[in-house]
Amino acid sequence: MPDLNKRIDPLGFPILGLITFAACGPGAPQDSGTEGTSAGTESTSAGPTSDPTSDPTDPTRPTTTEPMPECESYDDCDHLYCGYCSSEGVCEESVGCCGGYGAQIPASKWRCSPGYDCYSDEECGFGYACISGECGESPAIPLPGCDPPDGFGSEWNLSNAPSAFILADLDGDTDLDFAAALPASGMIEIGFNDGNGNFNLAGAFVNFAEGPTGELALAAGDLDNDGDIDLAVTRREANGVLHLLFNDGAVFTVGEPRPTAPFPVQVFISDINGDGLPDVATVSEAEPRLGIQLGDGNGQFSPEQPGTVVPIETRAWVGDFSLDGVPDLLAPIPSDAGGIFVAFVGGKGPFLEPLRQFNAPEAASMAVLGADLDFQMLTDVVAVHAHEGAGMAQVWAGTELNQWSNGRQRYITTRPLLGGALAEFDAVPGPDLISATDQSNFVVLAGDGKGGFTCEHIFDIVGPSSPALIAVGDVDNDGRNDIVAGGSGSLTVSITHLF
Repeated sequence: MPDLNKRIDPLGFPILGLITFAACGPGAPQDSGTEGTSAGTESTSAGPTSDPTSDPTDPTRPTTTEPMPECESYDDCDHLYCGYCSSEGVCEESVGCCGGYGAQIPASKWRCSPGYDCYSDEECGFGYACISGECGESPAIPLPGCDPPDGFGSEWNLSNAPSAFILADLDGDTDLDFAAALPASGMIEIGFNDGNGNFNLAGAFVNFAEGPTGELALAAGDLDNDGDIDLAVTRREANGVLHLLFNDGAVFTVGEPRPTAPFPVQVFISDINGDGLPDVATVSEAEPRLGIQLGDGNGQFSPEQPGTVVPIETRAWVGDFSLDGVPDLLAPIPSDAGGIFVAFVGGKGPFLEPLRQFNAPEAASMAVLGADLDFQMLTDVVAVHAHEGAGMAQVWAGTELNQWSNGRQRYITTRPLLGGALAEFDAVPGPDLISATDQSNFVVLAGDGKGGFTCEHIFDIVGPSSPALIAVGDVDNDGRNDIVAGGSGSLTVSITHLF
């Protein structure tokens, strides 16, 4: 590393100049007569060559063909980082350090020149910073607390503690209704929205089992293309079961149980193979980790088949990051080292093809999400996880279609992050991260609209929060999203509204 207090300054060397000597001796006699005057006149009228100041052979006199000097002072060399004006009138880059011996000290300029790989963070790309002249991974950013938002909350109780719930228009009136999966009683409880965010409990479906079941997962979508939103429910049991609830004018009919891989924990309704018809995908804790049941558009589905060659883990995300209208998949994969997830591309048959692997070595386990965080019309990728008793969110920026930055930006939170949703919540444009914490609260990381987060909100609820018990949508029709959250083992459902 060069010594920042020393530099070699060309101006510090002696400058050699021309020394003019005058001849010694008696002066020429002065004749004031006419003849002398005439002789002098002839001498001075001999032409321009008689003027020594215009003699082109004089080496001390620049000719009209020589270029003008590039500079006369330091100020003329501002286009260089540590520029100075040499004795030849040429702007040069200092071979020493800014502010060193004999150098002008430019404002906000710290480095020596030349010799560094970078001189500012902007030269290093997303997720990297210029550290001592070299590009290195940006340090993790501890997020401060946000200013308390203006809003209010409301609560109501279910008949039993839910393991999952969703928001969807279940009665066709364009309002978001509420459905909760209750494993203790083996039923689904429905709440229809009155348009103002108040939910009237309408009934329960008890055909899943005779008594308690394993943990239930829940998804909503039109399974039979009749325009009504149907439901898919899985039971986390050794003999995995999928139930399809077909909606006809807000009246649900439960289909025959369908087998899945053991211990399913997530379910999605989406067109996985790109044929324009809804399919059902389940994520299980046993092989095949991703199971696909292909739909025919009329409510009939194929037996389950594997959806990926690479096994995946739970807390996956299904969405269209390739922007081709066909859902893709972001999912953690098993690894002895932990902290690895993969982007899979959908639409090329029942199998989703692996596209890119991401490494998050700080994460023993994680949830993965995707959204356009910076309004660049590309999907950015976010992994969230617990970290050293608190939490961390890691962001990879979308750079081109189906491509992401090599670098990542990390944010440290005061609560563990288990997953949830990326959605617009506060007044600042840009998706926010709403995450469960496994504590009696959930966290909202405020997005900055530039691909990152600025601060963290903490909202208290009853019971430890879970990713499956967080839903986001405009339930009161005021044009702003609300957050519906519940706690594991608690009957209470909380709604957070912002003004």
